Amino acid sequence: MGKIFGIDLGTTYSCIAYVNDFGKPEVVPNSEASPVTPSVVAFEEGDNTSVGESAKQTLATDPVNVCSVIKRQMGKRDYKFFAFDKEYTPEAISAIILRKIAQDAGEQLGEEVKNVVITCPAYFGMEERNATKTAGELAGLNVLDILNEPTAAAISYGLNVDQPQTVLVYDLGGGTFDITMLRVENGKIQMVVTGGNHELGGKDWDNKIIDHVISEYCAASGEDSASVRDDIDMMGELELSSENAKKQLTQKEKTIIKFNSERIELTREKFDEMTKALLDTTMGFTKDILEKAAAKGVKDFDKILLVGGSTMMKQVKERLETEFPGKPIEYCDPNQSVAKGAAIYGINLATFSDAMKEDGSGEPLVDAETKAAAESNNIFGAIGGRSGKKSK
Repeated sequence: MGKIFGIDLGTTYSCIAYVNDFGKPEVVPNSEASPVTPSVVAFEEGDNTSVGESAKQTLATDPVNVCSVIKRQMGKRDYKFFAFDKEYTPEAISAIILRKIAQDAGEQLGEEVKNVVITCPAYFGMEERNATKTAGELAGLNVLDILNEPTAAAISYGLNVDQPQTVLVYDLGGGTFDITMLRVENGKIQMVVTGGNHELGGKDWDNKIIDHVISEYCAASGEDSASVRDDIDMMGELELSSENAKKQLTQKEKTIIKFNSERIELTREKFDEMTKALLDTTMGFTKDILEKAAAKGVKDFDKILLVGGSTMMKQVKERLETEFPGKPIEYCDPNQSVAKGAAIYGINLATFSDAMKEDGSGEPLVDAETKAAAESNNIFGAIGGRSGKKSK
């Protein structure tokens, strides 16, 4: 009998979790001892690939054969990535990422990772959801379900919910943005309304830094910006340093970005100024969701949950505090809550769905000890009992 795993297949970082013997969700670190794995694939000759941090660092040396942010292409039938005269679909590339995550987790736990729930943005349509499921199957996984990311985050957060409340889930990841209104009551979670943009995320903040660095560099060196952007190696290295600068500005008031022969200073104030339009866009989606919720009779909410690694940028919480004064704003384990919630959901799904009582070996997907531990820690209460979903 194997465990049920939740996988957050993220645009920039992915994560895998399971419910441990004590009924608590737990993230499994990868082979580099990190709880998250960059969703990046580097292709090499002879069908060899690397995934994760090593692939990401290849951006500085061989960026043309590195694929990242593939989640933005999910469901697009005409998209292909080319490397060494071969073409790869978004599903095939995502499968490579999923296989790496599953293999690492299996090695850490000493057992095969097989049964999984994979998450996706709430606004994903059937094409994107089917593509995500196909990616899992190509990776050799048994995909029990595709779960909305804000719902997964709320399930993880909902372990401690004992009062009815309406929650606004603001999910800004590396490549996608979700804004969802949820109603939590008697341990059950109901989505009121959702929206967002699958081409808006932390990478767009990185791109603003890239634009700034190139502008400053060209002003100092006299080089033409077009020639700089045509230098694939320089741009790959700048992509890495820009993301690092963004993270540094979470803790520091200013940082230095080294680009070729120049040292370019970037302050948090300047960073916030040049990315304001991006933040404005998320607020526009947020206000639209509130209007739609009001039209359904939900005219207020109790708190805001921040999900996704990009919510760690100082500007996000500060802006939400300005827009919604007095509303509690809580971080919901931004990088790990989605995977944890999916793992909890998977246990519930396997326990209460008749279609998934047994795996191919005839063994139950959830044994009596796991079920008892989960029930004693009230993890099923976050979903409200039988899910009614069946394996396909």
